[in-house]
Amino acid sequence: MKVLLLFIFLGTCQGAPFTPSCTSEEIMQPITKFMNLVEDLQSPSIDYETKLEEIEKLLYGLEDHYELMKNTCGEENSELLDKLRKFNINTKKYLKIMDYINIDDLDGVKDMLESVADCKHVLQFLITKVYFQTEQLDNLIDLTLSMDDPKIINYILLSIIYNIRSRNIDEGILLVPVLKHHILSNENNIDHDIVNEAKLNLKLLSEISISYYPDALIALSEVDSHLADQTIKDIVTHEFTNTIFSTSFDVIKNMPVVHLKCVALKALYDKVVSMKLENSLVATKIVALAELIKTNNTNDSETLKLISENTTNFNKQLLKGYSCRSIDNIELSSKDKNYFTFQDPKVHIDIENIYKVKNNGELLKIDVEIKHHANDIRQSFVLLNGEYPEDINLSGNIISKNQIGSDDKSVTQYCELKPEIEFNVCIYMPQYLNINHDEAVSLREENYKMVKDYNKRRDAEWCPSASI
Repeated sequence: MKVLLLFIFLGTCQGAPFTPSCTSEEIMQPITKFMNLVEDLQSPSIDYETKLEEIEKLLYGLEDHYELMKNTCGEENSELLDKLRKFNINTKKYLKIMDYINIDDLDGVKDMLESVADCKHVLQFLITKVYFQTEQLDNLIDLTLSMDDPKIINYILLSIIYNIRSRNIDEGILLVPVLKHHILSNENNIDHDIVNEAKLNLKLLSEISISYYPDALIALSEVDSHLADQTIKDIVTHEFTNTIFSTSFDVIKNMPVVHLKCVALKALYDKVVSMKLENSLVATKIVALAELIKTNNTNDSETLKLISENTTNFNKQLLKGYSCRSIDNIELSSKDKNYFTFQDPKVHIDIENIYKVKNNGELLKIDVEIKHHANDIRQSFVLLNGEYPEDINLSGNIISKNQIGSDDKSVTQYCELKPEIEFNVCIYMPQYLNINHDEAVSLREENYKMVKDYNKRRDAEWCPSASI
């Protein structure tokens, strides 16, 4: 009897149909999942093809889910079931948007987009689908100009912005005048949220595009200077890394609006102080940039003055010093395509002084290894000797600090003694700090040729009989 009962029990479990719990979460699960998947589309690293396929698979399965919920969850859930039913019906209509696109029926597209004005998630899905399959956003941008409802226009423009990424960043420029016009034309709208949301759209585009062009942020500064100030502060502090080639410095250098330059520099200065990098290479670069900016604006002038005057003595002395690299090190690293050199080829190379390690030498030479990708770049910073704090940060690993002073021996005398001589090419710090990463890379090949020519001349003219 026990065996028979066990057999019946197992058979009942194996053949039991799935019974939904009929909670609101389970009934609305496809809609919740749809919204989450659409929000995933906002990520710049998303695989659009895979994500769109996942969304469409979910939508095509709505019919079965609705029928199951309707047949098993009863009338007590009629309100939720009605929402699910309407979403299912509308989804079938939404998925036909490509039919309008394929026959260039922009009025049909406009009507469809206006019909889903209350759901930003649906709008974003449709616009992403259209862009992914046509790779053209200009028609959708033009479409907003024919619409009357500013709220819908905001939603559509936001959905378009979410599709602006590095692969199509140039299309973002097309949005700038449209966004600015939309803001200005709604300045007197009694619904203040309309203008605020439009400004936030322009802010988002500014953040996405600032590394490529400043147009969006400039436009934002023309309609809301306070929001533009806050935006560039957020950008430079978020992007900052402890290197003179940080994206933050490129943003500042490429910004033509002087006021925004000043705001960004002050934000970066405060960031560096908060990171306890007061005595550092990056802090010195901030000072170097501040001293290059000229403005008649009193507040901006005070900001620049504050940065320059409040900087540490170490930074002031470093800014008067040199960045040096040995000839051998430049020659070695220039052969490796992962490296670059900083020397401007227009600067004449010659031996002006010979230095050696000396107690109480007039100069301080700090040797540093700076990580660049997977490699270490060896360079030195030479500045006036003095009492400096221990918390010096030169964006790399400090290998040694030596006091050095000039020697009375001539190059010829050194050649006769055949010592180990380290020939260095040095560049004045303000010049070094204002060469950006791309400029440095573009100079690499020319620099390598320059160094090779220098070595030949050194061997032939200065020490023809010495092996140096």
